Amino acid sequence: MPKILIAVGNHGKRSDGWNWCDGLGPVGIHGFVCASACRCGCNRSFTGVDSAKATTLAAVAEVDETALVDIRTRLMERVLSGWGSAQIAETALQNFDVLVETLAIYPVDHLLKVEKREGSFTLVAAK
Repeated sequence: MPKILIAVGNHGKRSDGWNWCDGLGPVGIHGFVCASACRCGCNRSFTGVDSAKATTLAAVAEVDETALVDIRTRLMERVLSGWGSAQIAETALQNFDVLVETLAIYPVDHLLKVEKREGSFTLVAAK
């Protein structure tokens, strides 16, 4: 079964973390940072697929193929409605697909955070 990340809140794992996502929904890595990333934190946060809100901690979860297709569709719809660019939506889907492939090595419920290092995003085990 494919694996995704879901928002889980901070749960004391990151004293400087936050969870603005609505509920425990699926999250991804949007793949770009703004000019003020050090202040806003987009360089170290996941983005809610449905809410587009940020969280700094996520857990690995299994989903079936039908749910994965639904999540990808919702991601595409949200990006198109927010930015209106098919190119940005395609990049968001490519980033999501790479994330799903990467998560295959992690056990379910494994807690992860993300950090931008040397120009790319890196998944890091939450301590």
